[in-house]
Formats: sequence, C-alpha cells, structure tokens
Amino acid sequence: MRGTFSSENFSVSDILLDLSNPRFEALNSERDALNALINDDPKKIYNLAEDILEYGLIPSELPIVQSSGSGIVVLEGNRRFATLKLLRNPELSDDVKVRTQFARLAAAKGTGPDEVLCQVVASPEDARHWIEVRHSLQVKPGVSVVPWSPEQRARFGGPSRRNQTGNAVAFCDAITDAYTGDEEMLAALTSARAKSITNIGRMVSDPDVRNALGFGWQGSGVVVHFDLEEARSGFLALLTFLATNDVNAIRMKEDRRDFLHGHAKVDLPDQRKRLDSPIPVGPVSDNSRDGEHSSDDDQLALDVDPVREESDFDPAPEPKSSVEDDGQPTNSTEPALETFGSDDGDSMRQEQQLPTAPTAVPASRTRGPRPERKIFETVNLRHVNSATKKLLEEAQSIRIDDAPRVCAIMLRVVVEIVATEVGEYCKWFPDSENLAKKITKSIKKLDPNFNIPSRRNPDLHPAYTKSDPGGNGVAVQDLNSYVHHFRTATASSDVRAHSQTFGPLVQALDNHLGQERLKQ
Repeated sequence: MRGTFSSENFSVSDILLDLSNPRFEALNSERDALNALINDDPKKIYNLAEDILEYGLIPSELPIVQSSGSGIVVLEGNRRFATLKLLRNPELSDDVKVRTQFARLAAAKGTGPDEVLCQVVASPEDARHWIEVRHSLQVKPGVSVVPWSPEQRARFGGPSRRNQTGNAVAFCDAITDAYTGDEEMLAALTSARAKSITNIGRMVSDPDVRNALGFGWQGSGVVVHFDLEEARSGFLALLTFLATNDVNAIRMKEDRRDFLHGHAKVDLPDQRKRLDSPIPVGPVSDNSRDGEHSSDDDQLALDVDPVREESDFDPAPEPKSSVEDDGQPTNSTEPALETFGSDDGDSMRQEQQLPTAPTAVPASRTRGPRPERKIFETVNLRHVNSATKKLLEEAQSIRIDDAPRVCAIMLRVVVEIVATEVGEYCKWFPDSENLAKKITKSIKKLDPNFNIPSRRNPDLHPAYTKSDPGGNGVAVQDLNSYVHHFRTATASSDVRAHSQTFGPLVQALDNHLGQERLKQ
C-alpha cells in the first residue's frame, strides 16, 4: 500500500494554510491565502462556519496535513482551517463586512473546536491520490465519491410533496406496493423509471393527472380513491406513456391534458366507482407537513400543485366554489361536475359535490388573493431602464386570459431583462450567464440568508427553489419553453403561477438597483 498515514490532534493556531493551494495562484503569506479563500465566495465560508458551529467538522473526512520545516501545513482541508482561524480572529479578513459577520457569529455561537484530528503524511506526494479522489480528479469511475441521483437524494431526504422527485419516489413506491406480482405493471414502472424519474415527478405533481387517475397524497404516502383493479388501467397507461415519451410530451399543462383526453382517456377509472374512503398505499403518515392537509380526500377538486405553488392561503374550499390549478379561487358559483380539464384552462373538477369547509377554519383562510389579470400585476418598476419600464407597461395592457402565450413570453423576457440589467450593474454575473444562474445568483445577493429557513426572505424563496438547476427547478425550463415552443398551448393558470413566483424577485431587483444608485 502506497503512502503512510498517522493520526494526530493539532491546535488550530498551529496549522498553516497551504500557500500553493491549487484553488489559486501561488501566494506570499498565510493572510493572503485566507483572504483568497474568502474572496472566492464569502457566503460559502460563512455557511461553512455556521455548519461547523452547529454540527462540528465532518467526521468521515479528516484534513490531511504535512509536517515541514515551516510548521504543520494543511494539504486537504484549507477551507475548514481558514474558517476556524477566522472565527478566532475575524481581523484576519481584509473585508470589513466579513469581519463584522464573523465577529457576531463567534460572539453568538463560539469559535468551534480548538483542536482538530488530522491525517499526517510525510510528503505532498503521499496525499496526492486522496486529494484527487476527494476532488474527483483523473481517477477511475467509482473511485471518487459517486454523486447520488435525484431519486437517491429524494429517498435519503424522504418524500417531499414540494419536490417533484420526492413525489415520483412516493408514487413509484406506492405502485410497487399495490401491484406486487403484477409483472406488466412492474415492467412498465421499471421502464418509466429508467426513462426519467423526473418526468414521473412532473406528471404526478400535476393535480389534474392525480384527480383523473384517482390518487392523492397523504402525509408521506399515497392514497387511491378507487379499487386497485379499477385504477390499474390508468396507472398502466401513465407508466407506458412515460416509458416511451420524453419531456417534450408532458412539458406544458396542455400536453398533460392531451394525455388525459387522448392517450389515457379509455383507461381512466370510472368516476362513479370512486370509494367513500381512500385506500392507503405504501407508507402513509397522519402528520401533515408545511400546513398541508393530512389527506387530500377532502380537497379532490382543488388539489393544488405543490411543486408550482407555495401560496400562503389555506387551500380548504368554500362550498360550491371551484379552484383553478394555480390555487386561486374563481368566482364561479356552479357546482363542480366536470371530470376532465376544461378547454379554458381551469383544473379538473370532480363529479362529487365539494365538501363544506370546516367551520374551525376562518373564512379569511379559505380565500387567497384575487387571481392576477396581467403579468406582474403588483410590480412597479421605477429604477430600471425606461425602455424596460415601457416594455412591462405594454405587456400589462394584455390580459392573461386573452393571450396566455404572449403573456408567458413577455413574462420570461421581463425576468431576464431586469435580472441582467441589475446583475451587470452590480457585477453579480456576466450577460452570458444562463437565466437559471442569473436568477439564483441574484437571489443569493438580495437575500444573504436564502439558505437559512428561519431567516430567508419568503417572497424570494419560491423563485430560488423553482430555478435552482441543482435541485428540481423546473420553472425556468417552463419559461424557456414559452419562447422556444411557442406553438404549444399555454394555460393561463401556469402563467399566473410563474408571475406570482417571479414577481417579488423582479420588484426586489428594481428596488435594489435604486438603493445601489443612491450610493453613487
């Protein structure tokens, strides 16, 4: 076995940062090395400090150090030691803001461990292979850390109704549990899974699809509203379709309605056979999350899409009112009788009469804000370029219901123009950056606490989660498809949902630009 290691505890103050750290060009002093790590991304260093103070250092990955003539030099783990040094002495930072942040953090939560267990090597060459493995550099597949797939990440975190992949995992587990021994069903499930777990998530996160096929969420599991044999043909049609089609066949709301009206229509369960009590399938918890109902048996006609909607109002309905797919009540007083999505963009309604809302829920909780008639209806641009202001004003002269495709395209255009103008002015990113990164980087700048649930800006967070390319940010995919697939029908409810998601971001960007100009 190549190389020899020994384990030893070292005081943080005795460790020297690596002046030849590959992250940067050669540096002259330890202070230069520390500030180079800070300047690379101050927020990441701060996040690391918070994590260390809450959880400690990663026990499965010890830093690697070398004893040299100048002292104990860290070869792997420079960011960790830089963070610990900064907590002990914030004055090491050349950035006043960073000094202030770390001084406050250390005063509130401490400075972390005084000693760190390290692996000691005789020379940098002895550590080279392990550094390559740690950073996935020129090693054989499978040697370095293998990233989890979206499905694996969802399984580790548990099914989440606000995450498409979590929805997909819960649905797949339910099908496996409900149809054990059904070779045809399980083969279709395997094929659909292999094609794209994300596409399964996109479909089962659509309330129209769930209502038509007759299943819903309860806690962390699934409930079926029909006898399993009655529901079987619909589930099989869905999985067969997903196994043979890519995302372009289901990307838009209208695409998914086409599936229900066409491909799956003859296979859908008979609504007259709906059960009085749903059948729990797979692991079902009685605990509701995020303010949701423990079962959506009492909200079949308004099964709000949890991936696209994170509205603050309680989705419990008022009697005899229908609810659009974007979670906004309509003014209709007609009973909900339809079993498929209507042509005007409303979500699917059930044959059964809607139940009366529980009297314990205040009336104010059962009604959300009035649906937007035009994109970014509450946004008032005052600081961006006058041409941009005029563009939004012209776009707002068009009602969403009258021209949803035009409004969708203009929504996407306004988001990118405003983000680009503010981002370039503040030097957050170049114009060449893609839209998803422009949005996520902007939010990180606007809200330094974006990744701290208790402190982040709730108005901006939906735009971040639905744009983050590292998660399940499908909203930007939708915005791009409005432009590149403009021949595809666009649902008004989708446009409203995206307008509500990105409107607060557009307004926040404009406000920030005004504040920055006042500093000049």
